[in-house]
Amino acid sequence: MKSLLLAAGLAGCLAIGLWPANVAHAAETTDIQEKCTSFGILKKGTNPSFQHMNCLLTNAALQAGIPPEIVKAVASKENNGWKQFDKKGQPVISHDNGIGIMQITVPKNYDPVKLEKLKYSILYNIDFGVNLLASKYKNSELPAVLPKEKSVLESWYFAIMAYNGIKPMNSPLVQKTGKPNTGAYQEKVMSLLNADSFLGDTNLQKPVFSTNNFQYDPTKSDNIKFIKKSYSITKRLHASRYLMKKNDKAITSWDDPSFTHVKIRKAPTTESSSKYIKKNTPLTITGSFKYDETPKSINQFVWFPVIVPGEKGTWYISSAYITKAMSKPSVNPVDDNDTSLSGKAPKGMKVTVKKGSKTIIAKNADSKGVFNLVIPKQKAGTILSVTYQDSLNAVSPAFSVKVADKTAPSAPKVSAITSKTTMVGGSAEAYSTVLVKKGKITLGKNTADKYGKFNVKMKAQKTGTILSVTATDKAKNTSNASTYKVKK
Repeated sequence: MKSLLLAAGLAGCLAIGLWPANVAHAAETTDIQEKCTSFGILKKGTNPSFQHMNCLLTNAALQAGIPPEIVKAVASKENNGWKQFDKKGQPVISHDNGIGIMQITVPKNYDPVKLEKLKYSILYNIDFGVNLLASKYKNSELPAVLPKEKSVLESWYFAIMAYNGIKPMNSPLVQKTGKPNTGAYQEKVMSLLNADSFLGDTNLQKPVFSTNNFQYDPTKSDNIKFIKKSYSITKRLHASRYLMKKNDKAITSWDDPSFTHVKIRKAPTTESSSKYIKKNTPLTITGSFKYDETPKSINQFVWFPVIVPGEKGTWYISSAYITKAMSKPSVNPVDDNDTSLSGKAPKGMKVTVKKGSKTIIAKNADSKGVFNLVIPKQKAGTILSVTYQDSLNAVSPAFSVKVADKTAPSAPKVSAITSKTTMVGGSAEAYSTVLVKKGKITLGKNTADKYGKFNVKMKAQKTGTILSVTATDKAKNTSNASTYKVKK
């Protein structure tokens, strides 16, 4: 946060709720330090290794309920290299008085004790910046990117913007041309996030903006006035990878269509042996994520231990290439007499039923995850595809259900039968099994051909004998009987 307080003044920030009261009292969090003790002890005036800093930023973010990808990208934009101290062991202070790794800028009359902590305590500096960022997300004066869920990376767009300042220079669009403002702070942070946490293969989505969504004078430094208060994105959104845990089912996933395979490794480092696996390979996470075991590594992503089908032992995969797997909806059997289709999906999610590429119906599951959708009667053998769309606009794997045949064939049509007939002929449903019976005794049976024609051998019957002829289809549905009296 380089210029917010210097440009607007503390009073201006308070007026729009951008400077949270609790941030001024941010304290070092021993929990964060304890989770990173494997990297060593923090020393005043000395920068920890990159992976030690990776651990500190990650755990501070998780403790504050922020995706670590967001915090690390902000830290990278504010302080390339994640350095709290310079080569002489003095705190890094920018030309606009931004302090340390999170580049905190405070007013001139700021508490000197807390100022010293911002300068010389890495944990305090990180904790201060992380809590400040969290306060931006909660600020109701800023527009919301829906769904406003903390785990969704795209929903942090305006909070990131406010961390640096809601000034004309950070407008999403250039007011004069209406073109995207690629130089805006939040745009640069999102670009760093994609490059470092996702290795450049993820298409983070942005709202569709219009110049009339904002009011500001580009020649002045007054805050932007937001006219539109919320934005919905219909394309697939991205959740933080850090929320996955042991026993979760996952798949290999990335957005770049030019990638067909990705590497898994025998240890959590790019220096270990590797194999290639395909996109959408199912994985099972076997434990907590790991930081790169090479301390000097500048990888910002983490490694998940996984079981890979067909491979022995535990492998590791970068968090850049993994996402939590979606389950299929469950669907109850449906037959050719039904006018509804029911089942279960995650509560409130939109369920879609398709026949081929044609959508038959789309409707949300209820608060218990139950859906019961009205559909037209379908022909037996029709394949229906049922999916649901989650809050990230991701579509689940399809559950395919085959429409069962519960409709009996029509009664067979039979040619005249006399006391000399030894071959009963006629027509019935194609490929159905035709039975000729006298009472409960079966006299003969045969299968109708593809045109429905049949011929059933039997012994000649006496004049006046009553015969019944039925057809049973492949689904074991039996027709009503056609009855015939043997003629002379």
